[in-house]
Amino acid sequence: MNVFNRVLAILIALLLTVGGLLAALVRIGLLAPTHPALAWLTASPAGAWLEQLARTPAAPTLAIALGVAVLGLLLLWAELRPAPREDRFVLRNDGLGRITIRRASVDRLIAYLAAQTPDILQVRSMIAPSAQGLRVRCQIALRPDANLAESVPRFQQRVKDAIERELGLKVASVTIDTQFEPLPGGLTPAPAPARRQLR
Repeated sequence: MNVFNRVLAILIALLLTVGGLLAALVRIGLLAPTHPALAWLTASPAGAWLEQLARTPAAPTLAIALGVAVLGLLLLWAELRPAPREDRFVLRNDGLGRITIRRASVDRLIAYLAAQTPDILQVRSMIAPSAQGLRVRCQIALRPDANLAESVPRFQQRVKDAIERELGLKVASVTIDTQFEPLPGGLTPAPAPARRQLR
């Protein structure tokens, strides 16, 4: 959904919610149609509708008003909730078809690279797409005697190179957070097979 349609849907949701709540308050008598807060509304064609609303049977009118308000809230929630996390990245999309890879598979590639770095004991990766390319963030647990100045930049570069070369996905950034303590829930890389070399 484009920006204009989304803004329009949010405005409609707000109108439904506010209108439904106002109608419910008027119908149960908590808010009179002549209340000063409704002066802007009573001066419009909706003023006659509010006065008529106050005289209609309570139960069905109240049920409809609350239903409209709930519908508005549901629509508002649907428009404002965070977008679902994309579980796949598109590697290729042309006339022949589409090729994708699961996010978890990219995580495994990063774990494979970590297994080839002796100083890394655990790794946890998070990948987010952006207009400039993938933004990769890795948390790694290192050996206490690790050479951070040498091994971490090398691992950072290898992550970028491997994703771009092996998967054909552009990498915008690779952020590495290091620590010597174990990572809660972090992946302990298995020893890498000797037959494959990723540089």
